[in-house]
Amino acid sequence: MWLVANNTRLEILNLANNSLTGPLTLHLNSTHVDMFWFDVSSNHIQGELLPLIGYAFPNLTTLNMSSNSFQGSIPPSLGNLSLLDTLDLSNNNFSGQLPEHLVTGCVSLAILKLSNNSLHRQFLPSKSNLTMLNALFLDSNFFFGEIPRGILNSSELLLLDLSDNLFSGKIPDWIGDLPLYSLTLSKNALEGPIPFGFFKSDELRFLDLSWNNLSDGVPSCVNLLSLRFLHLQGNEFSGPLPSFPSSLLASSLVTFDVRDNKLSGKIPSWINSFSNLRVLLLGVNNFEGTIPFQLCDLRNISMIDLSSNEFSGSIPSCLHGIKVVNVDQAIPVPISILDVEEEVEFITKSRSETYKGNVLYFMSGIDLSWNKLTGPVPYGIGYLSDIHALNLSHNHLSGPIPNFFSNLRQIESLDLCHNSLSDQIPLKLVELNYLSVFAVAYNNLSGRTPERKAQFATFSEHSYEGNSLLCGVPLERRCITNEEMSPPPQPSYALQDDTFEVAFLSTFWPTYAMAFVGIIVILYYCP
Repeated sequence: MWLVANNTRLEILNLANNSLTGPLTLHLNSTHVDMFWFDVSSNHIQGELLPLIGYAFPNLTTLNMSSNSFQGSIPPSLGNLSLLDTLDLSNNNFSGQLPEHLVTGCVSLAILKLSNNSLHRQFLPSKSNLTMLNALFLDSNFFFGEIPRGILNSSELLLLDLSDNLFSGKIPDWIGDLPLYSLTLSKNALEGPIPFGFFKSDELRFLDLSWNNLSDGVPSCVNLLSLRFLHLQGNEFSGPLPSFPSSLLASSLVTFDVRDNKLSGKIPSWINSFSNLRVLLLGVNNFEGTIPFQLCDLRNISMIDLSSNEFSGSIPSCLHGIKVVNVDQAIPVPISILDVEEEVEFITKSRSETYKGNVLYFMSGIDLSWNKLTGPVPYGIGYLSDIHALNLSHNHLSGPIPNFFSNLRQIESLDLCHNSLSDQIPLKLVELNYLSVFAVAYNNLSGRTPERKAQFATFSEHSYEGNSLLCGVPLERRCITNEEMSPPPQPSYALQDDTFEVAFLSTFWPTYAMAFVGIIVILYYCP
């Protein structure tokens, strides 16, 4: 870094998004008091961070060394940067503990990003002067033990991400005292119920507690008036969904995710009060009863997952009224200024996909698989022309596949397997140009498979197997034509042989009789 050594009056050094390699070497023979912006992010820089780096640039306000290959411990000298506003060391290989001098000396720090490293400690530093901190990212490290108050004492803290660590114990009640807009505690080992004080804040917009060991029911004290994204997937929540006060139902909730729990009962009728709901994920629970028609009132919905439950009865025919929103109607994440992106998992194309950011706004789908649904497939579903994924597999649906399915112009995955569907596969389905997964296996379908052209030329026999009356490529069962079913015409030589036989017999017997009589007469007169 001779450039830094020879330019002591340099104020901004931005080398981000290049291909710089090797260690970061600085000739620290003088301080760079004018430097306030130092950014070498998104390179391939290796090695340890120089221990005295914090003394070389005493007036830095922004230090970004993210997305490199730095290793070793974080230098305590960074605590000397009392004017530092933003420190981003994320996506490296830093290890060891979080230096206490860092959180006591950087009194102006507003954004601290240490995500995706190998930092560890049972307790975070207990002393802290980070009273100006707005956003703290400690996700994807190896911090363990209970969540301490420690550095979380800023009255300005708006975003806290402790996800993908080894934190255990209960969620502390005092978190409800923080003025948080976004809180992410997912992928830890937290247990027990959600504390009531947890929802004191009227400012919380984004809450992710998924993939822990939280238990009891979903609390009815959730402040739905402010909350927009609620993720509770992969816990031990049980019982029915709560009866929220009517004053909270006119909410701004956009995502409601309670998949992979032990919830039971019916979908409550108040579900249609979430007029802004775009993502409803109730899969892998013990919900029962019929699918309520109130779901059809969710005019902004784009993703519905009711899979792996005990739902019975028929699919509501009114589902065709759902307006699958597109990117032009997308609701932006309210705290994008703090780099918070909404992220949703949805099973499509026979695998779980993760959609986040703007990509999420392009995705739409309905998953009703692995239930006990009966009756025909509603023809009205064919009106969902913007839907990308439809999964009705592993139910007891009967009747034909609606011809209107050819109107699903944007569909990429259509799974109807393991039902009792009958009749022929609509030939117009070959017009679905974006279809990459098509599954109708193990039904009672008959007739010929669709023509092998466009996307349908890519589907194997696994898409059609288990239908004993279905024939045609790619199945090994060849279709019999009408000509093959009629009796074969007799060869011309056979007709000729029959005519000769008739003519022979018609002349042989008279001739034989005349010859016999002639012999008798001759023998009589000429013995």
